[in-house]
Amino acid sequence: MAGKSWRRTALREQVLSSIRSGVHPPGAKLPSLRTLGNSFGLSPPTVLDELRDLIADGTLVSVPGTGIFVAEDRLDDRPVFLLVHPSWPDQGELHRLTSVRLGFEETLSELGGATLSIDRDDLAAVVAAQPRPAIAGILSRAPHARAKAVLEELDVPQVRIGPRQSQDQPGPYDQLRRYDTVDLDNHAGGRLAAEHLLRRGCSRIAFLALHADDGQDVGHLRFSEERLLGWLATMTAAGRDPAGLAFHPDRNAPDYEQAVLAAERTAERMVAVRERYDAVIAADDNAVLAFAEAWHRCGLPDADLPAIVGFEDVEAARGYVTSSIIPQWRELGEQAARLLWGRHLGHLSGPPVHRAASMRFVARITAERDWLGGARRRLVRRHPPVGSEHDPAERHSAR
Repeated sequence: MAGKSWRRTALREQVLSSIRSGVHPPGAKLPSLRTLGNSFGLSPPTVLDELRDLIADGTLVSVPGTGIFVAEDRLDDRPVFLLVHPSWPDQGELHRLTSVRLGFEETLSELGGATLSIDRDDLAAVVAAQPRPAIAGILSRAPHARAKAVLEELDVPQVRIGPRQSQDQPGPYDQLRRYDTVDLDNHAGGRLAAEHLLRRGCSRIAFLALHADDGQDVGHLRFSEERLLGWLATMTAAGRDPAGLAFHPDRNAPDYEQAVLAAERTAERMVAVRERYDAVIAADDNAVLAFAEAWHRCGLPDADLPAIVGFEDVEAARGYVTSSIIPQWRELGEQAARLLWGRHLGHLSGPPVHRAASMRFVARITAERDWLGGARRRLVRRHPPVGSEHDPAERHSAR
């Protein structure tokens, strides 16, 4: 009997340990009674008898005919994590935020947390509200000055969507109240686009940028700079001379919409020297549209458009059958959730951490320039002119 008592105690401790460690998180089904019993030399009835106390105290839930599960946490017992997002997002931003939110919420729910998504204009009111659950961490995108002031007062782990922080001020994470960052791997995106076109036989690949090449901080257009750097590194490694193939606006625009308008003027200069290149990588799909519209304004036929690779997969740009680099926004939300959870539990400490979400390439037929032949003219569809009744929401929504 003493040996059996020891085995019963070991069974109970293993079940509790698997719950505490997250091997069996809330809602998870335990192995069958027979499987548990075989591990400790106990019969299924003995295993069930040993688990009855855990069922009685609410640690486990028995579902007749189905099995025994780890009890779900009550929501008010879970640590709460906020997702603070911009007000009134456009269609493209809404799509990205939805993907980020789903990755963020699902990951934290699986880990044992709860989430609340709020407008940045409401942050101060939520933080001041009483009573409210304690905030365990915050993910934010594009906080304005008022929201930043609130965030800086909160002594909780934070992650922001954007480029990594400067390392000019090394020191403990908690002491500096700095935040971790998550962003897209834009450098890899530029590399993927260039590698694909090189494999397809293109050798003079141009880049249409949204940022200026004037040595100034590119700010909100950093994604364009990073994608260009990925293109540049790939061209150089392949022994291709990139001189004269990068096209920039004269100066950095103060916001994204004006950057797209500036890209239209850059694209006109680019089309005027179209003999320099046989393929184009655009900083994003709105830059694709700017290039295609400049091409049409010059009276050039669709069939002569070069192979084009864009980013973000904006629907209007698909009218040019461009290949796309697709940012994994959902993965970005998952990365942020795991960073916050690690900080919350103390498993992650030290200086700010940066995580980059991957990019994936989707090939479409413009990158297959030779085999289309005469069918190309029928496949390429012109985007409605700017200002037409079909124009609005898709344009300016790529970033």
